[in-house]
Amino acid sequence: MKKIEIFIPGTPVAKQRVKSRMGGKGKIISTTPKKTVQYEQHVRNCIMEQITESLPIWEKGVPLKLTADFMFLRPESVRKGKNRREYHIVKPDCDNLLKSIADAGNTLLYHDDSQIMIVEMSKTYTEDPREEGVLFDIEEIK
Repeated sequence: MKKIEIFIPGTPVAKQRVKSRMGGKGKIISTTPKKTVQYEQHVRNCIMEQITESLPIWEKGVPLKLTADFMFLRPESVRKGKNRREYHIVKPDCDNLLKSIADAGNTLLYHDDSQIMIVEMSKTYTEDPREEGVLFDIEEIK
């Protein structure tokens, strides 16, 4: 059973909604926010740097499990005393964070993120800026 692990350094970014507006001649123009496009490209670059196998790793139709830990630098306000907490229980939401990672893996790690059948994820804090980012692994379900 094949399994890979990837680390994406930097503050995790949630996928933002596509913006749509009416253009000339009644056409709808949709654009993906710049921050989303840049982060997904960062994720894709990190994947290509860390994977030595031929891509995509998993072909169409192979069911997958994705496990992800989104690690945020702990702000001073929740570092000490009664406000200290282990889990990142504020925005961004888990589902939007996951969407950024899953979509970026399309065609690189798997044919399409619809192949992901099982997801385990968490949002935690880290004290070390070098650990801020996303640690995720993907494995084939047998």
